[in-house]
Amino acid sequence: MGSNADQLIALMRSDDPFSHSRDDLHATQVAALNERLDERSEQIAALGHRRRELGLGRVDSFGDLIPLLFTFDTYRNYPEALVDKGRWPILTKWLQSLSAVSYDEPLDLEDVADVDDWLARLRAAGHFVQVTAGADGKCAFMDQTARDYARPALVRMVEWSTGIKAAADMPAFLLIPKHGFNVFIHAFTLIAEAYGRPGEIHFLDEAPMRVADLIRQGRINRQLATGAADADDVRALQIDAEARQAESAGQFERMARRLLELAGERVVIYGVSGQHKTLVDALAALGAPEGLFHADSLTGPSIGRGGALDAASVERIYRQYGTDPRRSMQGYAMSEILTQMPMCEAGRYHVAPWQHVFLVDRDAETALPAEGQVEGRVAIFDFLVEGRWGATLTTDKVTMDHGACACGRPGPTILDTISRYTDIDNDKLSCAGSIDAYVRGVIQS
Repeated sequence: MGSNADQLIALMRSDDPFSHSRDDLHATQVAALNERLDERSEQIAALGHRRRELGLGRVDSFGDLIPLLFTFDTYRNYPEALVDKGRWPILTKWLQSLSAVSYDEPLDLEDVADVDDWLARLRAAGHFVQVTAGADGKCAFMDQTARDYARPALVRMVEWSTGIKAAADMPAFLLIPKHGFNVFIHAFTLIAEAYGRPGEIHFLDEAPMRVADLIRQGRINRQLATGAADADDVRALQIDAEARQAESAGQFERMARRLLELAGERVVIYGVSGQHKTLVDALAALGAPEGLFHADSLTGPSIGRGGALDAASVERIYRQYGTDPRRSMQGYAMSEILTQMPMCEAGRYHVAPWQHVFLVDRDAETALPAEGQVEGRVAIFDFLVEGRWGATLTTDKVTMDHGACACGRPGPTILDTISRYTDIDNDKLSCAGSIDAYVRGVIQS
């Protein structure tokens, strides 16, 4: 990793990583960007191809990165038939074209049973592939180094946002399965290990969340939307869903009973918004009083954010827990990056020194001015990312304030008004089209 990027990442250990202004960081960030661009162009075949295609040398600003931005779809632009037909060597070749991790070590792909087995084989060889499932059932696969997998900024951002220091001293309840390759499972587990009392870390389910099941479910849902679903497949999916629902109800009840025994204590409860609501329903069904836990318990992440729950449901969750919403982890992130942008006491999301967020127009053709309050589409470079290219173009629409925050720290900050461009077609982006064409050539060669 380049020396300038190391300087930025070292600020993670400072008393307040968010006390540094963008002007103070600019020269170091641009120098780090050029170091990283040169390094990753040699390591990542798809990036190197695109850069040569553009004839791009040194960049003077992050706006110069627009034609080199990868999207979420970049990490799932493989033909689905590779998974369906078990073409694991070719799928691995596709993954390698987007990876900065060396594939020099032998990789055992003999008799791979399914996609979960493929991921396990990769992990055994030092490729900590992160999986994020799209709504259509097609998964994004993002390669990671061991350091990426360790997510060094995760706990630091929780501490900064909540003021609760990690001391491995609280019973921890994770509203997720214990095993699986999904990004949330690993991140929540790291939180539990940092905050959870040994012997008192509880997962909703010991059975793994299988990627193969997520793909199957998403694909049938996609077929249902087009009227092409097979009736037997739909019925089998319904039977599985009913069985899981019944099992899940029992799991939430067991967790709720254990939590009742911890009334008044500090606890960790981590899960996505809907799971918090289900847990509160289970607690209420058991007659649990409101204000059940110590106010300094750790909850999150981002309960109710993004329209996941209505305001009344969010209020009910905090009222049942008895916890302080201001000490609940609130952050803005996406699966392609490794650092959440935590929310400050003034309700704004702050950008870490080892990240650079800039806004572009809807069609990602032009970088927008970095002054005042600007609304646009989020592009981000995360210097913490090692295993792949750190430049990402999202479909998120935000307002960024480049002035000082009401909390007293310098900007820029992102307002809590995040939405999405719903009609974006990433296939029309010049970078996406070029990379797709290159990758097709890679897997056909």
